[in-house]
Amino acid sequence: MSEPKVPDYPFSSNFLPPWGSGLKLLNVQEIADLLGVKKSTIYQWTSQGFIPHVKIGKLVRFNVDSVMKWLNETETGGRKNRKYDVRNLSI
Repeated sequence: MSEPKVPDYPFSSNFLPPWGSGLKLLNVQEIADLLGVKKSTIYQWTSQGFIPHVKIGKLVRFNVDSVMKWLNETETGGRKNRKYDVRNLSI
């Protein structure tokens, strides 16, 4: 009897685990592109523990769901009123 073939999973952000959890991991370049920042910013945020991430050996990966939740939690609504009424400034 032959041994079952083990799937060859690529080390890519398109990798979804076979157990179907829907977990999607992005690499540093992909998360930088998603957030519109430089890779160096992502590495800095990671070392400071600012952005949620997963370390797999020396690799840094980002769970899309965790990052989106983090973005929603850090989002501010902006100022509801102005500090100064710009309509009445005399210049």
